[in-house]
Amino acid sequence: MFGSRLAGFGFATGSAFAFALLNVTIRYCGPYLTVWQMVFARSVFGVIAMLLLARFSGISLWGRDRKTLLLAGVTSVINVVCLMSAILLLPLFEALVLLYLYPLFAALISPVVSGDRLSKGDWGGIAIGLIGAVLVLWPEEVDARLSIGHVLGLSAAFSYGLSMTLIRRVISINNPLVPFFYISLVGCAVCFLPALWPVTSNGHLPIQGWAGLSAVVVLTAIAYLASIKALAYLPSPQVGVISTSEVVFSAIFGLLLFNEPLGNMAFTGGALILTGGLFLSMKRQPLPR
Repeated sequence: MFGSRLAGFGFATGSAFAFALLNVTIRYCGPYLTVWQMVFARSVFGVIAMLLLARFSGISLWGRDRKTLLLAGVTSVINVVCLMSAILLLPLFEALVLLYLYPLFAALISPVVSGDRLSKGDWGGIAIGLIGAVLVLWPEEVDARLSIGHVLGLSAAFSYGLSMTLIRRVISINNPLVPFFYISLVGCAVCFLPALWPVTSNGHLPIQGWAGLSAVVVLTAIAYLASIKALAYLPSPQVGVISTSEVVFSAIFGLLLFNEPLGNMAFTGGALILTGGLFLSMKRQPLPR
């Protein structure tokens, strides 16, 4: 029993660490790749991986309640595009901690989408998270303003919360591979044309760009697989709690690699967001991004 729990903790922590490395890679890829190219590459990989897994498992990927699955795919792609854009524009800690507002949005959306009822405890978690968001977004400099990066971070959290709620609505009647197939399929369709627009004037992707693109795909696969493997050893709420260490890893990488120190208000606000999000996530397990 202890060995299984230790293995689950290792896989969940490894997944969070891989996601943090993915965030760093996205930042480094900024001069060489567009967000559309990065999303398109990981979407193509996702489609291929789901088709291979479905072939070996003998299941159909088209699923049931396709309208909801398609809408979940659209909102998930919006989430990934907004999150990657926020990572390029904001300190890593701020971008990631804003993403972890998604349990608050999911809790507010779920009564409309899936008929859930909010308890007093839910409202308490929402309030704590909102106070934390105000502190993170509150300008520490007198002339500071809410930036487009913050708007994108909030949009990523909202779209992730909506996507998670939609997937919960259909996951009981579909194989777990089906929603991720739709997410990857929509990503390919939405990002194909924008991905053709080159970053450089000569239209050629430099070797750094190809290396970064490969790293994005590989780290995405490692993070997903480690997260799925962790669920074989630990209950999903515990995996969700451990996954928040991605924010800690990202903050450390931001400080060491990009010289992004944490301000007092950002640190306090981030702690409140994670506290409120963790409380709500105990009932609403996050899905891989």
